[in-house]
Amino acid sequence: MQVTVEGKQWWWQFSYPDAKVVTADEMIIPTGRDVFVHLTACDGAGAAKTCNVIHSFWVPELSGKKDVVPGQENTLTLNADKPGTYLGQCAEYCGLSHANMRFRVIAKSPADFQTWLSEQQQGPVNPLTDSDGKPAGPTQELLVNSKNFGCVNCHVFDDSSKASYGPNLTHLASRTTFASGSYPLNRSNLINWVKDAPSMIPMSSQGCRLPVSAGGICVGMPSFTTDTPTSPPGYKAMTQQQAEDIADFLLEQK
Repeated sequence: MQVTVEGKQWWWQFSYPDAKVVTADEMIIPTGRDVFVHLTACDGAGAAKTCNVIHSFWVPELSGKKDVVPGQENTLTLNADKPGTYLGQCAEYCGLSHANMRFRVIAKSPADFQTWLSEQQQGPVNPLTDSDGKPAGPTQELLVNSKNFGCVNCHVFDDSSKASYGPNLTHLASRTTFASGSYPLNRSNLINWVKDAPSMIPMSSQGCRLPVSAGGICVGMPSFTTDTPTSPPGYKAMTQQQAEDIADFLLEQK
């Protein structure tokens, strides 16, 4: 079985090319089977190809360290002989939030793994848009609204086969952790994260809500309470109720 692992600042993306499944933070594998891992710090192709800094993939209980280098593909083979959760960590300094760049390899029995894979291949529990391509509800409107929050600019909510700038969230609720494995996935943590992620993990995202022409620094997820642009007019800070609505929507996406 093959898995492509992409190191980003500061989280891990896991793609299963044969099954056409993309997830983040938690790499699910079957027990008793070699897993051939392709390690990369680049995504896209041609003019759209972007590269990250050097990372290092390390799951102490399953393997040694292997660097994740922009423009170069390294490989690694994992094999877990029993079900369990194996903690991983980036082992190469990669910037402000390097210490928080964690992940988990979760080994399941072959039958349980196949069940997980089949569930990941399904569409979202709650669709993002209706048949006319419009937001399917008020919470979906918050996610799509590019002026205030624009969550769809960085995340995918309705197709588990697509990679994106930020983690694919189509089946977020099937995971046990989020924020690169730093926080248990529960309602309280997720509400706080949606509102003000940089208060929970250091980031350089002050300019993420500015127009691209403004040239602001954007590495990570912005705060929607403290980094609201004052120009051009019309931008708004996120309310507590909006954060709760978005978190509740995501927690239904199993």
